[in-house]
Amino acid sequence: MRKHLLTIAFFFLLAAGFLGTCLNLGATFSPAERRVLRAFPKAQSLSLAHWTWDDDMEEYLSDHLVLRDALTGISAYMRLLAGTERFSDIYVTRAGQLVESPVPATQENLASLAKNLRHLDELAAREGKGLFLLVPPSAGYAARENLPGYLAPLYADDELLRQADACAHLRPVDLIPALTEGQGARFYRTDNHWNADGAYAAYAAFLQAKGLAPAAPEEIRYETYDDFHGSTLSRSALWLTPHEPILYPLPPCDYEVEIDGGAPAQDLYHREALTSYDPYDLFFGGNFGRVKLTNHSGGEGSLLLIKDSFANALVPLLLPHYRTILMIDPRFFRGDVHELIEQESIEEMACVCSLKTLTTDAKLLLLR
Repeated sequence: MRKHLLTIAFFFLLAAGFLGTCLNLGATFSPAERRVLRAFPKAQSLSLAHWTWDDDMEEYLSDHLVLRDALTGISAYMRLLAGTERFSDIYVTRAGQLVESPVPATQENLASLAKNLRHLDELAAREGKGLFLLVPPSAGYAARENLPGYLAPLYADDELLRQADACAHLRPVDLIPALTEGQGARFYRTDNHWNADGAYAAYAAFLQAKGLAPAAPEEIRYETYDDFHGSTLSRSALWLTPHEPILYPLPPCDYEVEIDGGAPAQDLYHREALTSYDPYDLFFGGNFGRVKLTNHSGGEGSLLLIKDSFANALVPLLLPHYRTILMIDPRFFRGDVHELIEQESIEEMACVCSLKTLTTDAKLLLLR
């Protein structure tokens, strides 16, 4: 009798898994993993000349497996117990911080970085303005003392960033000393971005490079949300990693924000994003081709900021110092940079991008 009960239970377990997977076949996005799920294989995969149906169907069913999040989490923790340190492109430091794998100093990466830097240099020369370059080291580089001995040397951020010294119109701001302080403490544990301390360190270094005094840390008011979790957690599937606070500064000025030419708003924060699958969208609601911030309370001059998502946490600190800040993201902006500079009477230029973006994203070359 017991044998029959086990057989029946096993049958119902299989049936429930099959039924659950069938009900999940309509899903197109995984909030936990922050990625689009595989679509049903196309008819081309049945071609006898290029048969891929088996692999495509296997990947499709794997993505839509019922309880996939729980199963990927169990798999990740089993590998962690077995001594694995890498999960997809994420490493776990001895302090429990989840950091992206290094950008290696290969000939291909060195050439790609040099090409992007030359393009920015030519852009600055054409406009007759120096361009401040703020490139944070990666969280893995900052926390390399907490990584295994074989892995730490692969983070060659300093070697890659030295290439900017050869560009006559770029004005590199060295962020390495400030952002490596604390062995990764100025980056989130569950995300690749700098945290509030890291953003402040970059802000202070930038103003000091301009010969200006930054606001003291105690002068800046912050709001806090205690349940932040970032993209490195999503990519690692180590779901039990504790969430952490995110602090975001409240600019002490009257301002408005205009995104991609839309209606002006009086708040640069989208607090509803804090409870979404991507809480970093708190800043501006995400990344856009063009974002204009106007300070109605004072500030001096206008800044054109070529950026990726790292700039989103920095700009609220810079806003009180400028009359206008115009951000363009090369991944989405398709306008004419020179025309924009003329229209907005831009006086300063800066670039705030991660080393990964600056090294691997060819869209920087689309800026004209």
